[in-house]
Amino acid sequence: MGRGGHPGRIAAAASRQDQARTRMTTIGVTGGIGSGKSTVCRMFEGWGADRIDADQVGHESVEDPEVQERLVDAFGADILVDGVLNRRELGKRAFVSDKMRRQLTDVVWPDVGRRLSRRVASARERGVETFVIEASVLLERGDPECLYDVIVVVTAPDDIRIARTMDRLGVSEAEVRARMQHQVPEDEKIKRADHVVVNDGTVDDLEAQARVLWEELKEMEKE
Repeated sequence: MGRGGHPGRIAAAASRQDQARTRMTTIGVTGGIGSGKSTVCRMFEGWGADRIDADQVGHESVEDPEVQERLVDAFGADILVDGVLNRRELGKRAFVSDKMRRQLTDVVWPDVGRRLSRRVASARERGVETFVIEASVLLERGDPECLYDVIVVVTAPDDIRIARTMDRLGVSEAEVRARMQHQVPEDEKIKRADHVVVNDGTVDDLEAQARVLWEELKEMEKE
């Protein structure tokens, strides 16, 4: 053969390179308020994962004019003040009932899903091996399989979650419990998880659990 090598071997090598470039594990990390999901995500990021916060993507989404138009249709024109979304007022109206909360999700999350899909595709093109999406309402959406290879639920007893949130946000116990009522119950999240991290001890305890899970997920990527 000439200096270019055998065409079949060249094609096979190129195929392997493409597979290596596109192989990526996308991990969805969720959990109730005060569970410690953000801490676990930061640990994964520190160990080499790319990380994105779906809530932040949601903030980007509600600034989109088309999304805002649908929000106005659903929640009233006065959620905009001089053309700027009043997030506090939107939140008050959306969380008055489960029906209104679902309406907010139905309006915003299709756009968020598209934005996340683009971020996932971009990460894959860049050769990222592990992509972590932190999403407080991942399981509430009802379609996690479309984005995630693995779903991790971080959980903790209610009293611990309440104490953490009161300390972090400076809010009352009643306010924390009200927020918790609008989230999928912990036992339901756990039923739908691929992996569960129980955050009821120290940060060192949490890191030990997260590290074991991280190593397990990295081994899975090699298969």
